[in-house]
Amino acid sequence: MIAVGALAAAGSAYQYFSEAAELARVRPAGQFVAIDGRQVRVVCAGAAAGPSVVIEAGSGDNASSWENVVRRVAGFARVCAYDRAGLGWSDPAPGPRTMDDRAAELHAVLGAAGLPAPYVLVGHSYGGFIVRRFAAAYPAEVKGVILVDAPEEAYALVPDGMAVIRAIGWRSRLLGWMTRLGIARLLWTSESPLRTSQHFEVADEMDSYDRVAPGQRVAGGLGGLGNTPLVVISRAVRDPVSGAEIAPDWQEGQQRLLHLSTRSRQVIAARSGHVIQFSEPGVIEQAIEEVRQE
Repeated sequence: MIAVGALAAAGSAYQYFSEAAELARVRPAGQFVAIDGRQVRVVCAGAAAGPSVVIEAGSGDNASSWENVVRRVAGFARVCAYDRAGLGWSDPAPGPRTMDDRAAELHAVLGAAGLPAPYVLVGHSYGGFIVRRFAAAYPAEVKGVILVDAPEEAYALVPDGMAVIRAIGWRSRLLGWMTRLGIARLLWTSESPLRTSQHFEVADEMDSYDRVAPGQRVAGGLGGLGNTPLVVISRAVRDPVSGAEIAPDWQEGQQRLLHLSTRSRQVIAARSGHVIQFSEPGVIEQAIEEVRQE
């Protein structure tokens, strides 16, 4: 037991000092703003007048995964993406946290970064829940919402969906401990700092599904959008080779999202899976431009 403890301590020290050195050496694009004594990375571009565009990445992702979309949108709008707490280059936040906590942090980040409302909110995957909770809390500041292959309550917050989500959370927590003990650093390399907080943050994001109130675990339970413009961008409906229908229960959830607003429409990214920002960024760009003009 003494030997195991010594190895764990050595691995933890190895990870701690290696991570600190990486964070000191690597200076990513963007600026850092202070939120509750923590540093949060924000990447903004463009200077055009009109509604600002705010991108909320999916679980485990950060602003770097949206560089291409930010660059494209900067040609006609002021646009910002950021690293949620514990992800990318942002400091971790004390947990546990809810989706509402993350929406409130987004609001604080936008204020600290000096990005004026109204906002066109773009939420990918898990980020879709965050921008919806933001819109529920600050409706006067929202010009429109774009959900990019985002989950829906009656799909995700039911027993089958929760079983998958909890499995992802368990795996992320295991990876977190592997990182904290230096094991992950010995097994693989990463272009960005291999942060201890990243996997624990993903685990807490998955845990936040369990923190949704029972009354909100139904279609539209996390808040409607009234007459706020809404575009639901969804992955391909059919496999381009076989023609087989892809994930019909997911597609049904995408249809239910359209009922969140009286001014909604769906766009199918016909050549894409879940990460539409990589495969068809132009679809997202066009939706942003159209919503800004509504």
